[in-house]
Amino acid sequence: HLSRDIYAALTFGDIEFLSAEIAWAEKLLLNYSMPPETLRNYLHAYHLAAAEFLEGPAELVVDWLFEVSKNPALISTAA
Repeated sequence: HLSRDIYAALTFGDIEFLSAEIAWAEKLLLNYSMPPETLRNYLHAYHLAAAEFLEGPAELVVDWLFEVSKNPALISTAA
């Protein structure tokens, strides 16, 4: 779902639209008693894959994934 959400955010012209989706996913995981680190680890792995395969204008996505995966406050305050 994340790739679809990234595509939608870029279509609307603002990568920050993803913040609400990430916050929703975090709350969903917490509802199922899963630790917040699960989402952070997923975003970190997604960032590593994106950094390996995306370049040029897609660096915006790579940079955003890096910031969100490293800064849990971005996830928690996005809602």
